[in-house]
Amino acid sequence: MKIGILYNSPSEGGFLKEDVKYAQDAIMTVKRIQKTLIKGGHEVKLFKITMNNLGKELREVKAFADVVFNLTEGVGLTLVLEVIKKLEDLKIPFAGATAYGHKLTSDKTLVKKEFVKYGIPTPGWKVYNRDNINQKWEYGFPAIVKASTEHGSMSIHQDAVAKNKKELDLRINYLLEKYQNLPVLVEEYIYGREINSTVIGSYSWVKSLPLSEVVFEGFYKNKDKWPIYTYEAKYDHGRPEFRDAPARLVDWLTEKEIREINGMTEKICRVTECFDYARIDIRYDINKRVPYFIDLNSYPCLLDDPIADTITVSRLAMGWNYLKILEEIAISGIKRFNNISYKKYKKIK
Repeated sequence: MKIGILYNSPSEGGFLKEDVKYAQDAIMTVKRIQKTLIKGGHEVKLFKITMNNLGKELREVKAFADVVFNLTEGVGLTLVLEVIKKLEDLKIPFAGATAYGHKLTSDKTLVKKEFVKYGIPTPGWKVYNRDNINQKWEYGFPAIVKASTEHGSMSIHQDAVAKNKKELDLRINYLLEKYQNLPVLVEEYIYGREINSTVIGSYSWVKSLPLSEVVFEGFYKNKDKWPIYTYEAKYDHGRPEFRDAPARLVDWLTEKEIREINGMTEKICRVTECFDYARIDIRYDINKRVPYFIDLNSYPCLLDDPIADTITVSRLAMGWNYLKILEEIAISGIKRFNNISYKKYKKIK
């Protein structure tokens, strides 16, 4: 296959200095994917995207590629959404969510509404901005506070969990200021285990990989630490937050419970147009035996880390090496582009 990989610089993505590790990690992933695909016999070109050269670059992409990996990253929606819209307008085959799907998954509140609409369990939540900052929080404490349109745990640190109203108000105000008044999502904190569900493919060729989880050990056993997947746990490899949050296969659910989770994840990916590859974050309440769906990630980071990455753990359980999952995603993008049912679906939409 001829594969084009789109990426951008941290500055083009508008990342703040304290969040730049997220963007740097994405660029490292771009290079790792390129190297792996080339070793697998594919022809691969990187295209560095900016808003100024978007049309020109994508016309070059169209002339070269059988399929595209869109690995652009940005704060807010502007850059990545414009890239996807342009790919669709130019009729370039690409792997990943449509513009509609990415817009939904880039706003945690929109995803929550989809969960509710389709009867998928999700924690209680409320959105705060400067206009309603004094409104009552109705779901009790603890509560977890997040920037509603940021990903990669950029707004999630140990102090993201509020134990009382004072802490809640401080955290809401902090995030409103940091992210220039982007809405803040406050969510009911779920005591439970952190499951990731990975979906590969679309339509009749969709498959759920074996469920994996982040296990919180060591550092997180201290009574003042929260077992949550923070920014430090994802990107600060020298810190105990990272070291003590390994990825493991889920081996404690019944077959029926696994089927129910897989059914819900595949359904939500279908209705939100998160095609080809996606990851769903779940907090599983062991006492109630309820999977609370937290977030849906279009274009999740494709790492090759069997220690810390849940997608890696899941695809290794399928017997897939790194090249295999990349090829499955690329082939799904091509099949979807050429699929008659997909064309009919897009016409209806």
